[in-house]
Amino acid sequence: MVLLENIRENLKSYSSQQRKLASYILENYKAVAFMTTTELSLKSGVSNTTINRFCVSLGFKGYSDFQSVFQEVLQSELTAVDRVQQTPVEEDTLDLVFNKEAEQLAKAVKSIGKKDYTQALAFLLNARKIIIVGQQASEPVALYGAYSLGKIRPNVEYMSLSSLDAVGRLQTLGEDDVTLFFGMPRYPKLSLDLLTLLEKQQCKIILVTHSEFSPLLKHAGVSLIVPITYHRFTDGLSPLICLINSFALDIYNANEARGQKSLAFFEEMADLLFSEKSK
Repeated sequence: MVLLENIRENLKSYSSQQRKLASYILENYKAVAFMTTTELSLKSGVSNTTINRFCVSLGFKGYSDFQSVFQEVLQSELTAVDRVQQTPVEEDTLDLVFNKEAEQLAKAVKSIGKKDYTQALAFLLNARKIIIVGQQASEPVALYGAYSLGKIRPNVEYMSLSSLDAVGRLQTLGEDDVTLFFGMPRYPKLSLDLLTLLEKQQCKIILVTHSEFSPLLKHAGVSLIVPITYHRFTDGLSPLICLINSFALDIYNANEARGQKSLAFFEEMADLLFSEKSK
Protein backbone atom coordinates (compact mmCIF):
# COMPACT_ATOMS: atom_id res chain seq x y z
CA MET A 1 0.00 0.00 0.00
CA VAL A 2 1.44 3.37 -1.08
CA LEU A 3 0.41 5.22 2.08
CA LEU A 4 2.02 2.69 4.42
CA GLU A 5 5.14 2.52 2.25
CA ASN A 6 5.46 6.30 2.54
CA ILE A 7 5.23 6.11 6.34
CA ARG A 8 7.74 3.26 6.48
CA GLU A 9 10.26 5.03 4.23
CA ASN A 10 10.19 8.21 6.34
CA LEU A 11 10.21 6.49 9.73
CA LYS A 12 13.72 7.67 10.66
CA SER A 13 12.92 11.31 9.90
CA TYR A 14 10.04 11.54 12.38
CA SER A 15 10.29 12.89 15.92
CA SER A 16 10.36 10.30 18.71
CA GLN A 17 6.61 10.65 19.37
CA GLN A 18 5.72 10.56 15.68
CA ARG A 19 7.96 7.53 15.22
CA LYS A 20 6.14 5.82 18.08
CA LEU A 21 2.81 6.57 16.42
CA ALA A 22 4.03 5.56 12.96
CA SER A 23 5.33 2.23 14.27
CA TYR A 24 1.99 1.51 15.92
CA ILE A 25 0.12 2.34 12.69
CA LEU A 26 2.39 0.09 10.62
CA GLU A 27 1.91 -2.81 13.02
CA ASN A 28 -1.85 -2.37 13.51
CA TYR A 29 -3.02 -0.58 10.37
CA LYS A 30 -6.21 -2.61 9.89
CA ALA A 31 -7.41 -1.72 13.38
CA VAL A 32 -6.25 1.92 13.18
CA ALA A 33 -8.52 2.56 10.20
CA PHE A 34 -11.53 2.21 12.51
CA MET A 35 -10.22 3.88 15.67
CA THR A 36 -11.23 7.29 16.97
CA THR A 37 -8.48 9.78 17.78
CA THR A 38 -8.93 9.04 21.49
CA GLU A 39 -8.67 5.29 20.95
CA LEU A 40 -5.54 5.66 18.84
CA SER A 41 -4.03 7.99 21.44
CA LEU A 42 -4.59 5.46 24.22
CA LYS A 43 -3.36 2.50 22.18
CA SER A 44 -0.27 4.17 20.73
CA GLY A 45 0.69 6.17 23.82
CA VAL A 46 0.88 9.56 22.09
CA SER A 47 -1.29 12.67 22.40
CA ASN A 48 -4.17 13.71 20.15
CA THR A 49 -2.09 16.70 19.09
CA THR A 50 0.73 14.42 17.92
CA ILE A 51 -1.75 12.35 15.92
CA ASN A 52 -3.20 15.37 14.13
CA ARG A 53 0.23 16.89 13.43
CA PHE A 54 1.42 13.57 12.05
CA CYS A 55 -1.56 13.37 9.70
CA VAL A 56 -0.95 16.93 8.51
CA SER A 57 2.69 16.07 7.83
CA LEU A 58 1.44 13.30 5.51
CA GLY A 59 -0.55 15.83 3.50
CA PHE A 60 -3.96 15.41 5.12
CA LYS A 61 -6.14 18.07 6.74
CA GLY A 62 -6.22 16.12 9.98
CA TYR A 63 -6.95 12.70 11.45
CA SER A 64 -10.48 12.54 10.07
CA ASP A 65 -9.22 13.14 6.53
CA PHE A 66 -6.40 10.62 7.02
CA GLN A 67 -8.79 7.99 8.36
CA SER A 68 -11.27 8.49 5.54
CA VAL A 69 -8.64 7.94 2.85
CA PHE A 70 -7.04 5.14 4.86
CA GLN A 71 -10.34 3.26 5.07
CA GLU A 72 -10.92 3.56 1.33
CA VAL A 73 -7.46 2.19 0.55
CA LEU A 74 -7.84 -0.63 3.05
CA GLN A 75 -11.05 -1.95 1.55
CA SER A 76 -9.01 -3.84 -1.03
CA GLU A 77 -7.22 -5.70 1.78
CA LEU A 78 -9.84 -6.19 4.48
CA THR A 79 -11.65 -9.50 4.52
CA ALA A 80 -15.27 -9.91 5.58
CA VAL A 81 -13.97 -11.42 8.83
CA ASP A 82 -11.81 -8.32 9.46
CA ARG A 83 -14.82 -6.04 9.07
CA VAL A 84 -17.02 -8.11 11.37
CA GLN A 85 -14.35 -8.15 14.07
CA GLN A 86 -13.59 -4.43 13.87
CA THR A 87 -17.12 -3.05 13.59
CA PRO A 88 -19.23 -2.87 16.76
CA VAL A 89 -22.72 -4.35 16.70
CA GLU A 90 -25.37 -1.61 16.53
CA GLU A 91 -28.84 -2.08 17.98
CA ASP A 92 -30.73 -0.03 15.38
CA THR A 93 -29.30 -1.55 12.22
CA LEU A 94 -31.96 -0.12 9.90
CA ASP A 95 -31.23 3.50 10.84
CA LEU A 96 -27.49 2.86 10.90
CA VAL A 97 -27.34 1.45 7.37
CA PHE A 98 -29.58 4.08 5.79
CA ASN A 99 -27.84 6.97 7.56
CA LYS A 100 -24.41 5.66 6.61
CA GLU A 101 -25.48 5.30 2.97
CA ALA A 102 -26.87 8.86 2.98
CA GLU A 103 -23.57 10.18 4.32
CA GLN A 104 -21.66 8.22 1.70
CA LEU A 105 -23.82 9.59 -1.11
CA ALA A 106 -23.01 13.15 -0.05
CA LYS A 107 -19.33 12.27 0.07
CA ALA A 108 -19.32 10.38 -3.23
CA VAL A 109 -20.82 13.19 -5.31
CA LYS A 110 -18.02 15.48 -4.13
CA SER A 111 -15.41 12.89 -5.11
CA ILE A 112 -16.52 12.68 -8.73
CA GLY A 113 -14.64 15.18 -10.85
CA LYS A 114 -17.09 17.18 -12.99
CA LYS A 115 -14.65 17.27 -15.92
CA ASP A 116 -14.18 13.52 -15.68
CA TYR A 117 -17.93 12.97 -15.57
CA THR A 118 -18.42 15.21 -18.61
CA GLN A 119 -15.71 13.32 -20.51
CA ALA A 120 -17.22 9.97 -19.57
CA LEU A 121 -20.65 11.17 -20.68
CA ALA A 122 -19.19 12.29 -24.03
CA PHE A 123 -17.71 8.82 -24.51
CA LEU A 124 -21.11 7.23 -23.83
CA LEU A 125 -23.01 9.64 -26.08
CA ASN A 126 -20.70 8.98 -29.03
CA ALA A 127 -20.34 5.23 -28.53
CA ARG A 128 -21.35 2.80 -31.25
CA LYS A 129 -21.75 0.14 -28.60
CA ILE A 130 -21.62 0.34 -24.79
CA ILE A 131 -20.27 -2.64 -22.85
CA ILE A 132 -20.84 -2.66 -19.09
CA VAL A 133 -18.66 -4.80 -16.83
CA GLY A 134 -18.63 -5.64 -13.14
CA GLN A 135 -17.39 -8.61 -11.13
CA GLN A 136 -18.36 -9.95 -7.69
CA ALA A 137 -20.21 -7.21 -5.74
CA SER A 138 -20.06 -4.93 -8.80
CA GLU A 139 -21.83 -7.46 -11.02
CA PRO A 140 -25.41 -6.52 -10.03
CA VAL A 141 -24.47 -2.86 -10.52
CA ALA A 142 -23.25 -3.61 -14.05
CA LEU A 143 -26.41 -5.58 -14.81
CA TYR A 144 -28.53 -2.67 -13.58
CA GLY A 145 -26.44 -0.33 -15.73
CA ALA A 146 -27.04 -2.45 -18.84
CA TYR A 147 -30.76 -2.58 -18.05
CA SER A 148 -31.06 1.20 -17.46
CA LEU A 149 -28.99 2.42 -20.41
CA GLY A 150 -30.50 -0.26 -22.63
CA LYS A 151 -33.94 1.26 -22.07
CA ILE A 152 -32.93 4.55 -23.70
CA ARG A 153 -30.50 3.57 -26.47
CA PRO A 154 -29.61 0.50 -28.55
CA ASN A 155 -26.37 -1.50 -28.43
CA VAL A 156 -25.89 -1.70 -24.66
CA GLU A 157 -24.60 -5.01 -23.31
CA TYR A 158 -23.40 -6.57 -20.09
CA MET A 159 -20.21 -8.59 -20.49
CA SER A 160 -18.54 -11.18 -18.30
CA LEU A 161 -15.36 -13.10 -19.09
CA SER A 162 -17.00 -16.18 -17.61
CA SER A 163 -19.60 -16.26 -20.40
CA LEU A 164 -18.93 -18.71 -23.22
CA ASP A 165 -19.23 -16.10 -25.98
CA ALA A 166 -16.92 -13.50 -24.35
CA VAL A 167 -14.04 -14.03 -26.78
CA GLY A 168 -16.27 -13.72 -29.81
CA ARG A 169 -17.87 -10.55 -28.45
CA LEU A 170 -14.49 -9.00 -27.69
CA GLN A 171 -13.45 -9.48 -31.31
CA THR A 172 -16.32 -7.24 -32.45
CA LEU A 173 -15.22 -4.28 -30.31
CA GLY A 174 -13.08 -1.39 -31.53
CA GLU A 175 -12.21 2.26 -31.08
CA ASP A 176 -15.81 3.40 -31.61
CA ASP A 177 -17.01 1.36 -28.63
CA VAL A 178 -16.99 2.20 -24.91
CA THR A 179 -16.72 0.04 -21.81
CA LEU A 180 -18.22 1.27 -18.54
CA PHE A 181 -16.18 -0.74 -16.06
CA PHE A 182 -17.06 -1.00 -12.35
CA GLY A 183 -13.94 -2.03 -10.43
CA MET A 184 -14.35 -2.19 -6.66
CA PRO A 185 -12.38 -4.16 -4.06
CA ARG A 186 -11.52 -6.85 -4.24
CA TYR A 187 -10.14 -6.99 -7.76
CA PRO A 188 -10.67 -10.37 -9.47
CA LYS A 189 -7.90 -11.40 -11.84
CA LEU A 190 -10.59 -11.79 -14.49
CA SER A 191 -11.26 -8.04 -14.26
CA LEU A 192 -7.62 -7.21 -14.91
CA ASP A 193 -7.51 -9.68 -17.80
CA LEU A 194 -10.63 -8.20 -19.35
CA LEU A 195 -9.29 -4.64 -19.08
CA THR A 196 -6.10 -5.72 -20.85
CA LEU A 197 -8.09 -7.35 -23.65
CA LEU A 198 -10.32 -4.28 -24.04
CA GLU A 199 -7.23 -2.10 -24.34
CA LYS A 200 -5.89 -4.33 -27.10
CA GLN A 201 -9.16 -3.81 -28.97
CA GLN A 202 -8.68 -0.02 -28.55
CA CYS A 203 -12.05 0.18 -26.82
CA LYS A 204 -12.48 3.36 -24.74
CA ILE A 205 -12.63 2.55 -21.02
CA ILE A 206 -14.58 4.47 -18.38
CA LEU A 207 -13.41 3.15 -15.03
CA VAL A 208 -15.54 3.60 -11.93
CA THR A 209 -13.46 2.73 -8.89
CA HIS A 210 -13.30 3.51 -5.18
CA SER A 211 -9.96 5.26 -4.74
CA GLU A 212 -7.13 7.08 -6.46
CA PHE A 213 -4.96 4.18 -5.26
CA SER A 214 -6.92 1.61 -7.30
CA PRO A 215 -4.60 -0.69 -9.30
CA LEU A 216 -7.05 -0.52 -12.21
CA LEU A 217 -6.52 3.19 -12.93
CA LYS A 218 -3.67 2.62 -15.39
CA HIS A 219 -6.14 1.01 -17.79
CA ALA A 220 -8.66 3.87 -17.82
CA GLY A 221 -9.32 6.36 -20.59
CA VAL A 222 -11.26 8.35 -18.03
CA SER A 223 -11.78 7.46 -14.37
CA LEU A 224 -14.48 8.33 -11.85
CA ILE A 225 -13.57 8.00 -8.18
CA VAL A 226 -16.68 6.87 -6.31
CA PRO A 227 -15.94 5.78 -2.73
CA ILE A 228 -18.39 3.31 -1.24
CA THR A 229 -18.99 2.33 2.35
CA TYR A 230 -19.14 -1.10 3.96
CA HIS A 231 -21.60 -2.49 6.49
CA ARG A 232 -19.50 -5.14 8.17
CA PHE A 233 -19.50 -7.87 5.47
CA THR A 234 -21.85 -6.17 2.99
CA ASP A 235 -21.11 -3.53 0.35
CA GLY A 236 -22.88 -0.16 0.24
CA LEU A 237 -23.44 0.29 -3.49
CA SER A 238 -25.95 3.16 -3.55
CA PRO A 239 -23.44 5.72 -5.00
CA LEU A 240 -22.88 3.44 -8.00
CA ILE A 241 -26.60 3.12 -8.65
CA CYS A 242 -26.96 6.91 -8.46
CA LEU A 243 -24.12 7.33 -10.96
CA ILE A 244 -25.87 5.01 -13.42
CA ASN A 245 -29.14 6.92 -13.00
CA SER A 246 -27.31 10.19 -13.67
CA PHE A 247 -25.74 8.82 -16.85
CA ALA A 248 -29.11 7.47 -18.00
CA LEU A 249 -30.87 10.81 -17.55
CA ASP A 250 -28.11 12.76 -19.28
CA ILE A 251 -27.99 10.33 -22.21
CA TYR A 252 -31.75 10.58 -22.61
CA ASN A 253 -31.73 14.39 -22.40
CA ALA A 254 -28.98 14.60 -25.03
CA ASN A 255 -31.12 12.77 -27.60
CA GLU A 256 -34.75 12.70 -26.53
CA ALA A 257 -36.01 11.44 -29.90
CA ARG A 258 -33.82 8.34 -29.70
CA GLY A 259 -34.63 7.95 -26.02
CA GLN A 260 -38.38 8.06 -26.61
CA LYS A 261 -38.09 5.57 -29.46
CA SER A 262 -36.09 3.18 -27.28
CA LEU A 263 -38.50 3.56 -24.36
CA ALA A 264 -41.46 2.87 -26.65
CA PHE A 265 -39.76 -0.32 -27.85
CA PHE A 266 -39.02 -1.28 -24.23
CA GLU A 267 -42.69 -0.87 -23.29
CA GLU A 268 -43.77 -2.88 -26.33
CA MET A 269 -41.46 -5.71 -25.30
CA ALA A 270 -42.67 -5.46 -21.71
CA ASP A 271 -46.25 -5.97 -22.89
CA LEU A 272 -45.17 -9.15 -24.66
CA LEU A 273 -42.98 -10.50 -21.85
CA PHE A 274 -45.24 -9.83 -18.87
CA SER A 275 -48.78 -11.07 -18.55
CA GLU A 276 -50.01 -8.20 -16.40
CA LYS A 277 -49.04 -4.55 -16.07
CA SER A 278 -48.41 -3.06 -12.66
CA LYS A 279 -51.38 -1.01 -11.56
